[in-house]
Amino acid sequence: MAHRPQPEEVKPLDMVIPDQYIDRTHRRVSTFFGQGLSNPIDYFF
Repeated sequence: MAHRPQPEEVKPLDMVIPDQYIDRTHRRVSTFFGQGLSNPIDYFF
């Protein structure tokens, strides 16, 4: 997991909310392929 140094405007005891840890995908379809893996392609004409 990569991380970067804190910006200078963040002081000790400031509240920081890391947006990379918030899962905003709970209403999306959970697969990239949808209904199936792929559609067959006919290479022979």
